Amino acid sequence: MVDVDDKVKSLVSSELYDRYDRLLLQHYLDTMPDVVYCPRPGCQCAVLTDDSMATCSNCSYVFCIYCRMAYHGISPCRITAGQ
Repeated sequence: MVDVDDKVKSLVSSELYDRYDRLLLQHYLDTMPDVVYCPRPGCQCAVLTDDSMATCSNCSYVFCIYCRMAYHGISPCRITAGQ
């Protein structure tokens, strides 16, 4: 049985395949409920969440997953306070 990725790779240029691969990964990350993106300009790395906070493995920014500001610990998030 032929792997779909191998079939795509054999049909398109390496540049187009790289784009396809990046977009496929981004699609999977976008559909995962425990993944957010680092809000720092120039970073935008995919980050796994831990309850209401996330720590970027690329730039070490620790942020609230709701308001995307620096993590505020036990203080209530102003975004979720009205919910």
